[in-house]
Amino acid sequence: EIRLRIRIHYGSHLECQYALNTFGIPSSVVPIHVDGSIRMEDFQRRLTTLKDAEKRERNLKAMLNHDFIPHPNAKDVLLGRGVPYQSHPGTAKLMKLVEDLKPQHDSASRIDKRRICLEVVALVKSNGGRFLRREDHDNGWVEVDDNTSREKVAMGFRNLSRKGKAKNITARKKK
Repeated sequence: EIRLRIRIHYGSHLECQYALNTFGIPSSVVPIHVDGSIRMEDFQRRLTTLKDAEKRERNLKAMLNHDFIPHPNAKDVLLGRGVPYQSHPGTAKLMKLVEDLKPQHDSASRIDKRRICLEVVALVKSNGGRFLRREDHDNGWVEVDDNTSREKVAMGFRNLSRKGKAKNITARKKK
């Protein structure tokens, strides 16, 4: 959640500092010198400090809500890009299941395609798998909701279609 507030105050440098203090902003963190020039290093440091505090708060909330998962198991499907995510055993099993259901998915209506994706999500979960997204590279994983899981399965079907089209184009060029 991003909050943004702007309030303009006209007056001397000292009056502006007093006004900021009423909002709980100490004058030491204001990235402006008395002469009006900007202290960029202080500004960047303040932004980094705020981002770190927000990240710590998110991680703490996840751990308190017991949504925090330190290590995925072999049945979990990992959401993300790249070989480490795609080669995970749970993700590989999901893609095999998607390949097996591809003909049924291709011939289905839009509503039935959604139903097929939800059935795949339910099947993965009934076998002890979870759909996980990396929350913080150092701290672990968070389980995503069913809608996000369904989107991951639908993306798997779309990616198979793209791979098939690419193979057909390559085969035509060779002829």
